[in-house]
Amino acid sequence: NSVSLRGTEIILDQMKNMLCKIYIKEDFKGTGFFCKIPYNGNLLPIFMTNNHIINESILTSEQNITISMNNKFKKIELEDKIKYTNKDLDITIIEIKEKDEIKN
Repeated sequence: NSVSLRGTEIILDQMKNMLCKIYIKEDFKGTGFFCKIPYNGNLLPIFMTNNHIINESILTSEQNITISMNNKFKKIELEDKIKYTNKDLDITIIEIKEKDEIKN
């Protein structure tokens, strides 16, 4: 069906601007993605990954992480961000501010 194929192409094209690689201390650690979640009545832009990639230990010991998307790199300062991590759910969420975004 050409309609569903076109829909798949649109979704894959949008995903290029959501998925990224994560580097901690110059080592590739994993992947994550950008999205927005409801928070205090607004949509909060966040970066989401797994707890086994970025966990409480990393959030307290590191001052920043580096992400890359479409071969563009950006350092994300971890200070003054809303952060949440949960080992049981294997999830970590970090608030993203406009200055953290990678522009195409």
